[in-house]
Amino acid sequence: MNETEDVNQRMNIAFNMDSLLIDWIDIDGRIRRISDREVKELALDPRTVIGMPLESVYSAVSASLIRAVVRGERTADQSFPVWMNSGPYGEIAMVASVFADGQNGLAILKQPLTPPTLGIGAELV
Repeated sequence: MNETEDVNQRMNIAFNMDSLLIDWIDIDGRIRRISDREVKELALDPRTVIGMPLESVYSAVSASLIRAVVRGERTADQSFPVWMNSGPYGEIAMVASVFADGQNGLAILKQPLTPPTLGIGAELV
């Protein structure tokens, strides 16, 4: 088990965050780390995502917003919508919240906006 996997496993156990998708963004707007749940949910290969620009997993509009927040150019709302890229599924709508990760950038926690959450039928999502 590598260090990232160990940290992810300990966080999931400690905070019961198995339902959350989390990635950590550096101050340059690149992905530093990604949670196991996000890897599974979005069918991502962390080896091809780590170190890449936000657009490798976020839509251009969502990446632009997150980049402005990490640079201090904009304050994020308590929660806000983001669109995530997923090869098999196209773009997936999620609700996100950001947290400062010390001098390292941001931690972004997300949950998919599922049909029951939106109060609509599955065929509309």
